[in-house]
Amino acid sequence: MSARDLIIVGAGVTGSALAWLVTHYMPGIRRILLIERRSAPGLVNSNVTNNSQTLHRGDIETNYPLEKALQVKWGAELLGAFVDQHLPDGRLVIPKQVIAVDDEVETLEARFREFRQHYPDIELLDVDGINRVEPMVMQGRDPDQPIVSLWSPRGHAVDYHALAEKFIELARGNGVEIEILYNTAIDRVEPARDGFVVRANRVAYQTRFVYLAAGNSSLNFAHDLGYERNIALLPVAGSFYKHTRPGGVLRGKVYTMQNPKLPFAAIHGDPAVYNEDETRFGPTARPMPIFERDSWRTFAEFLDVGTMTPRGGVALARILSDPTMLGFGLWNMVYDVPIVGKYAFLRDVRKVVPSLGIDDIILDKGAGGIRGQPIDLVNGVIAKGHDRFVAPDAPYAHTIAPSPGASFCLGNAVELARIISERLGHPFDEARLLADLGLPAI
Repeated sequence: MSARDLIIVGAGVTGSALAWLVTHYMPGIRRILLIERRSAPGLVNSNVTNNSQTLHRGDIETNYPLEKALQVKWGAELLGAFVDQHLPDGRLVIPKQVIAVDDEVETLEARFREFRQHYPDIELLDVDGINRVEPMVMQGRDPDQPIVSLWSPRGHAVDYHALAEKFIELARGNGVEIEILYNTAIDRVEPARDGFVVRANRVAYQTRFVYLAAGNSSLNFAHDLGYERNIALLPVAGSFYKHTRPGGVLRGKVYTMQNPKLPFAAIHGDPAVYNEDETRFGPTARPMPIFERDSWRTFAEFLDVGTMTPRGGVALARILSDPTMLGFGLWNMVYDVPIVGKYAFLRDVRKVVPSLGIDDIILDKGAGGIRGQPIDLVNGVIAKGHDRFVAPDAPYAHTIAPSPGASFCLGNAVELARIISERLGHPFDEARLLADLGLPAI
C-alpha cells in the first residue's frame, strides 16, 4: 500500500491552495498526493466563467456582520497579496461599491459608521459621488430616488481557474514530492490505524491526514465515515447574463443590498476578468439536482446526500414555509421561462444600471457553477457554519465551499495547516508565509 503524509482530494482553488501552502511552509510534510477527477485543476466551480470572480473583503458584502467581515478581510488580504505577487495577469484591480436605495439608505449609512474604522479606504457616496465614479449607475435613474453607496477604490476580480493552476505550478516546483492524479475519481475513504485509506482506480493509498476539497461531493464521503449525517445539501445553480460593448458598461463592481434572510448573493454587475468589454450581471439562484453544472453523472451523488429522503423533504418544506425564501425561489424560477424570464431579470439588473434595455443583455449560456447549500435535517433550516468540517477525533477535514467561496481559499488553507501541524506534529512556518506575502505578523 502506497503511503502519504497528506492526501488532498480536489484541485480547485481550495485544494490547490493547501497543496501550495504545505509544500512551501510545512517542511515536515514530504509526501503529498493530490487527486482530481477532471483533466486539469480548477475546471468546476473555480472555472473562470463559473463564479462571480470576486475577491470578497467583507466591506461591501452587506450580509456579513462585522465579526464575519473581519475574518473575510484577513483571508482576502492573504489572497490579494498572493495574486498581486504571483498572478498579476490573472486579476483586475478595480473599484467596487454597494448601492442602497429608498429604505435601504439608513441601513447602509449605519454600516458605514460601524465599519469605517476597520476599512479606512471606504467612502459613503451621495448622488454626485456615485455619478463621478460610476456614471452608468445614475444614468436613467429617477432623480427623486434616495440613493447612497459604500465605495472602495481597490477591489480584485480574480481568474480562479488561473489561480488554481498557479498554486499547482508553484507546489510542483519546490522540491517536495507531490504526485498529482488527474482523471481520477476516488471510490471511498476508510479509517485506518494511523490515519485513513483512500481508494481510487483500484489502488489503496494510506495517509496520515486526508482533506476532501471535492466541493459538494465531499459530504457524501463524510456521511460514509459517519460525519455530518444530519446535514444534507440543496444544490443551487448560479447563472449570469452579460452585456458587451467596447470598454464595458461598468468601471468596477457594483453590488445591491443583501436580504439578511437569504443566504444567496444579491444581484450585482462587474467587468469580466477575462474580457473588459464584457459586463456580467447575476447570479440567479435556482435548485438543480446535480452537483456539477456540466455533469449529470453527479445526479446519483445528489440522490445519496440525504436531501431526497423523508427527513430531507420535511426540512425543505420547513425552509420554504418562510415567505421570503419561498418568494425568492419562485421569482428565480421565473428567470428560466423563455422571454418572460429575461424581462424579469432585467428588472433586477436595472437596480444596478437603470438604462439597460431588453436587447442589451443575453444569457451567458453554460456559465455559472453549483454551490451546495447545507440543510439541517433535524431543525429544518438553512445550516450555517457547515461549509467546512474538521473531525474532532481523527486526522480528517472536508470543505464544501469555504465561505465566502474562493476568496477564502488561502485563509482556509492557513487554518487547515494549523490543524495539520497540531495533529501530525510538524511545524507550520506561518511567520515566513506572511513575510513572503509582505503582510504583517498576526
